[in-house]
Amino acid sequence: MISVIIPVFNGDHYISDCLSAVFNQQTKESYEVIVVDDGSTDRTAKIVGHFPVRYYYKKNGGPASARNLGLQHARGEIIVFLDADCQPIPTFFEVAIKNLARKDIDALKGFYRTKQTEPIALFAQAEYEYKYRRLLRFPTIDFVDTYAAVYRKEVLINEHGFDELFSMASGEDIELSYRLQSHGYKLKALPDLIVYHSHPDTLLKYFRRKYWVGFWRVWLYSKHPSKMSRDSHTPPGLKYELGALLLSLVALLSGLIIPVSLFGCLGFFLIYCLVSTPFYLHCLRFNPTLRNRVARYILLRDIALLLGYLTGCLRWITQIFQKKARKVH
Repeated sequence: MISVIIPVFNGDHYISDCLSAVFNQQTKESYEVIVVDDGSTDRTAKIVGHFPVRYYYKKNGGPASARNLGLQHARGEIIVFLDADCQPIPTFFEVAIKNLARKDIDALKGFYRTKQTEPIALFAQAEYEYKYRRLLRFPTIDFVDTYAAVYRKEVLINEHGFDELFSMASGEDIELSYRLQSHGYKLKALPDLIVYHSHPDTLLKYFRRKYWVGFWRVWLYSKHPSKMSRDSHTPPGLKYELGALLLSLVALLSGLIIPVSLFGCLGFFLIYCLVSTPFYLHCLRFNPTLRNRVARYILLRDIALLLGYLTGCLRWITQIFQKKARKVH
């Protein structure tokens, strides 16, 4: 039996599409659908009530705690996690069951697709495709996102589910992936495990999303420092991009006091452009209509990530000093 767990918070604009797709699966396997409402204040509960699901309401605490609650009530041996703004294709469950029949696989990662036409959404999809291309080089991975993820239930139980320190959609699924991989479980990327998704459709939404990715990545790396150097999902060039961008910004600010630093700023920015070229060319191949926007979008993404990282580092360091101060007193 399959247990499908869908956390949702104020999802009245998309939860119906998600559930309709879930109940349109081409599979003979029995499955239950568990919706965990993470404190919604909109019409989510009313819309979910039109579907034959098991519904649980809880105080808002983030998707990690919502998924853990769903896991507590799940009766299936296979657990499928979906985000409420995703629609699995009709063969999703069939593909998942077929691949988990292999005894050497403990979890599966699905892939995004989108029907959107907004330029920033197409850029977001191009970014995912770039990372997917890297993932498929590895026989097993360390990066399963719960927007479309399948696990053996016993694996999640053994590892006590998701870390609820992550109080928003912020990398709690990645932290679990790192943990599973470090404990010897086998995770696999599966391009046939597809969900359709609506990416951020405005620059502000995209910037905000990337900022929080950067912010919470600090907490993620504090728990798994070895992953700072490499994982199966993050292109190594991205870290060099952010490093070159940071140095160019520091040199630019220094130039206000020491004018010669402006030459350093130019040099670091040229390195930044060089390192980001492979991704730039990928975006052009993925969708040539992005031609006049790609450079700006890449810079926007990297500034958002960098600001998130820096803010996250500041918050993390502040909390460390606060803990030490409390111990002293």
